[in-house]
Amino acid sequence: MSTEAEIRRGPYAGHTVKIDTRESTTSVHYDTATNGALARFTYRLFRIPSERLLIVRYFHDATMEDRQHAEQALHIQGALFYQNRSEAQRRKRPDGTFVFRIIGGRIVDDPLVQLELEMMIELSSGVSPS
Repeated sequence: MSTEAEIRRGPYAGHTVKIDTRESTTSVHYDTATNGALARFTYRLFRIPSERLLIVRYFHDATMEDRQHAEQALHIQGALFYQNRSEAQRRKRPDGTFVFRIIGGRIVDDPLVQLELEMMIELSSGVSPS
């Protein structure tokens, strides 16, 4: 995928999305998403309103799968900002313009929930220890 795309619909239509080739020093981590599901956070998304620009910067240990998932979702990254704008951190640059940043990733299956489900299935199937 190229390092630049344009959002065509939604609240940030006309914004350019660029993939920053520098990697962040932050590590990939898991946390609870806004809807309570388990999320794997793999990049930061920066919005510079004065330049109509969104910048994606991957965490240093993001996998190719993480990067591909984020790149496939570039056309809706503006929606991520719009839905979570109250969580975005705002910073004023020396030139007086503002940069907003938010952490991004994807929802993943919770391994503990999956293990619990497998154990419940095993117990209900009548398998007994030998």
